[in-house]
Amino acid sequence: MELESLISKSLQSHRLYCEVRKRIPDIHQEIYGQVYQILLQEASNVCDENELQKLFIKLPLDELLKQQIYQQIDILAINAKAIGQSLNIEQLYPPETKKYLSACQQLFYAIRISGKMKRPYINYRTSKFYQDIVHEYEMQIWRFICKKIRNFEYDKSQNMSDENLSRFMAWLNGCSTNLFKKALDKYNKTFPELLLIEDSLNDESNDYTNTITSSEEIPLSAKIINLIEQDEMGVFRSEHIKNKPQANFREIVLSLRDGNKMKEIADNFDVPLQSLYTLQKRCIDKYRNYIKKNI
Repeated sequence: MELESLISKSLQSHRLYCEVRKRIPDIHQEIYGQVYQILLQEASNVCDENELQKLFIKLPLDELLKQQIYQQIDILAINAKAIGQSLNIEQLYPPETKKYLSACQQLFYAIRISGKMKRPYINYRTSKFYQDIVHEYEMQIWRFICKKIRNFEYDKSQNMSDENLSRFMAWLNGCSTNLFKKALDKYNKTFPELLLIEDSLNDESNDYTNTITSSEEIPLSAKIINLIEQDEMGVFRSEHIKNKPQANFREIVLSLRDGNKMKEIADNFDVPLQSLYTLQKRCIDKYRNYIKKNI
């Protein structure tokens, strides 16, 4: 098989390139062309597929793809801004047109895949829930892109230490601390009581952080809440405060998810706060094994 065909076959079947082709269709051909030329130049003396695979180990294809994606981020940002400015609407989030949605999504995925977004420090107390917090952080980035992309100014005369640095990423990373603070504040507001549930579910193991191995996977807290919300068998509705069927475990968890505090929930259901805590603890003990089995 000719060298060009070997490179093309290997590149087109590569996992990360397949993701780029799916997630960022507007630039995947440009990415392919740039990486292909780099590989072709480096593989000028390669004679067979085995030698080519050895070259890929020496030149990690993932890193080459990520570098080229990073180089295209400003182009995606300029495109998303132009589409956003053409919309005669104020509501940019959630996106109201497919074209604007696609432009913002492709920019978001390029940022995510490139790995160049700052990840601020998380302390020990919250590190156990790192993936949940990062998930909310990424949602803050997504909202920021949709709402603020029209404010992005691409200025080539901007003083950059490296001409290859993305101006959009410099702008976004400048906002990263504030975005992360919003994510952490929302997480702390929404989940303090749910931490008790997750701590109880994981008290037999210290491997929580190992249960999430991919950014595409659903965080454990989301799986727990989804199971409780669906409640197809009515299991979580069955436990409630006496004579208050609406004050059941399912409704308590969903209210916590929506950012309500236990005192507010108790007031809404017109029940004693201590009764609510007692019900929650009883349900955690009762449903621990059921939840573990079904998530």
